[in-house]
Amino acid sequence: MDLTELAGTTFGPVTHRITESHVADFIAATSDDPDRWTDHAPPGYAAALLFRLAPDFLWSAAVRPFTKALLHSDQQFEWLQDLRLGDLIEITATVETVRERGGMYFVAFAMSAASGGETVLESASTFLMGATESEPSATERTEPGATDRDRCDSASDVEVQGATARLVKSASRADLVHYAAASGDFNPLHWDHATAVAAGVPGVIAHGLLVASWAGQAAVAHADEEGSRLGKLKLRFRNPLFPNVRALVSAELRPDKSVDLLVTAGDDKLVTGRAELVSTQLR
Repeated sequence: MDLTELAGTTFGPVTHRITESHVADFIAATSDDPDRWTDHAPPGYAAALLFRLAPDFLWSAAVRPFTKALLHSDQQFEWLQDLRLGDLIEITATVETVRERGGMYFVAFAMSAASGGETVLESASTFLMGATESEPSATERTEPGATDRDRCDSASDVEVQGATARLVKSASRADLVHYAAASGDFNPLHWDHATAVAAGVPGVIAHGLLVASWAGQAAVAHADEEGSRLGKLKLRFRNPLFPNVRALVSAELRPDKSVDLLVTAGDDKLVTGRAELVSTQLR
């Protein structure tokens, strides 16, 4: 079959209970601030809701042949309400469009999450997929030790100077396995060296949504300063982050209360994007 035939396919509904233990595990996996998130989940927890259904598409029998190359290229989240502890979330998803270009497929995957019949989160993901393996990387990387990582700030350590919030982050290979368990994103690209090299990268790479959660933490620092909350996050994943490599997360507050986001490793731009802050709305 052709992957374009799956456009319009729906998934769910499935339910997900936001529990204190699951949120605590997610906070630990993303080096977030446990004292900040006591009655609701951090914004990055949206990834766990997305991957409550995304695997039903990505690893289905019809789609699996097209995952020999699989990358998450763009992501947008919009939080309409806080994700409260104890809430039972109903999640649905749709493959909105599938475009083929040069043997690769750009899949637009939309997810919606509701609590008590009220939408609390909307998500739009773009996955780049292909049935042909990429050329193996010519610069294969020797993997660091399982627990080796560079400096990794907690979100509570964010440095805010004027309009700029900064965090330094890193992840070990063990951290990536921890994040996979906390988020439900078990793509072997993030834990199996051979799979990563076959996909055309030098070795295991960090989850895009793990790095996205770090960007969200820097944006939240501005939200707290402004008495607002994170309303929308729109990101493009440009280059991968490897284990035990230091990443600098920067969030620049603009006069219109949007936030320019940039994650770098050395001279490489890893993630670019923008966040929007909105007035606090608690249910």
